[in-house]
Amino acid sequence: MIKLENMNSKKEVLQDFFEWLYDDERVISNNVELHSEIDLSLCHTYSDANIYYPTQFEDFFETKAMSRLGRISQLGLAVTHFPNLYHSRLEHSKGVLNKKIEELFYNYQNPLWKKYIEDNNLKLHLIAELIKMAGHDIGHPPLSHAMEEQIFGSRGVHEEIGDRIMLENEDIQNVLLAISPDLPNILAKLY
Repeated sequence: MIKLENMNSKKEVLQDFFEWLYDDERVISNNVELHSEIDLSLCHTYSDANIYYPTQFEDFFETKAMSRLGRISQLGLAVTHFPNLYHSRLEHSKGVLNKKIEELFYNYQNPLWKKYIEDNNLKLHLIAELIKMAGHDIGHPPLSHAMEEQIFGSRGVHEEIGDRIMLENEDIQNVLLAISPDLPNILAKLY
């Protein structure tokens, strides 16, 4: 089994994984171009501390609904006491996507899992799951949970807001449709 932590460059094996994943008759463009960016949290355990994702995910991250997360602290007001811990909800979302990609990549190396996905026509479901994971924090307000509790009186409202944004935002729907006309419905079923 290939261990991503030990590779000098993960790009080639993840390229193969995404080419397999996008090799589906329902996917509009099977062309996979990977984008990369460094994830500092991986530096101490990975030889290649970059995260890799296809252009279609870059398009998702560039929507207004997702890019606004770049201005929201993952740790809310905790950074006033621990400023070196600062990272944005967007950075966090990309890290969560990376973990899900790694999970699916390790499963992909199992021939029985791969055959099950292919036999049951589930590749678009995996793409939808990756997008759902990447957008899991999309409903967060500024200052994260602290503001959420002040405005709504409880934690967790961001999840309901996030679900609606993911399923109703025109820019996000257009990104999904650019991958496959079936993707919005599959994502809706995951919610």
